Amino acid sequence: MDLLCIAMCLLVLFTVGETQKDKQLYCAVCRVMVDEMAWSISQVDPKKTLQAGSFRVDPKGNQALKEIPYARSETHLTELVEEICSRMNEYAQTTDDDGKKSIVRTNSRNGKPLSLKNININREIQQQLRFYCESLIEEHEEDIIGLFKRKSLPNADRIICGDVAAACTEAELSEPLATLKAEEEMEETEEEPEEDETEQESTKEEL
Repeated sequence: MDLLCIAMCLLVLFTVGETQKDKQLYCAVCRVMVDEMAWSISQVDPKKTLQAGSFRVDPKGNQALKEIPYARSETHLTELVEEICSRMNEYAQTTDDDGKKSIVRTNSRNGKPLSLKNININREIQQQLRFYCESLIEEHEEDIIGLFKRKSLPNADRIICGDVAAACTEAELSEPLATLKAEEEMEETEEEPEEDETEQESTKEEL
């Protein structure tokens, strides 16, 4: 009877947690987590290696060691998943014109300005984003590390956030990341004055 009660309580707690979860933000966090992992891996010097294998010495005095790329080694990937969720502090919640929620970096990685609009950032939101990230890591750490150990992982967010974690729908995965949108919108905004100047010069020539 006691075991049945415990099982029922756990089921209720799980159901409440799933109901209260903001599914749009949960998906956005998953995609951003994957993007941050992929970016960090890309920043490692491809020449950097790590010794892997057994350090035991065989009867002939040899060790079964080999050099492997550090970027996708289990050592590096484990370090990444342990700290990746702290990067959620660099993101803010954003809402598009259709009312869909996502998250966007408050500062770009390359120093370029971002078009930040309709954003909401406070301690509670950042805690929520970090909680979602840590939940994803806790539930799927083994799969995430195993997938990123591959030499290449195209469509990583589709595999991890769609197939593995079931955090995103196909429609959500088809949308570009909010930070990418913000970069593109800023570039378009910066190009507009140049077009206006060209039009003004043409008008002057006609006069």
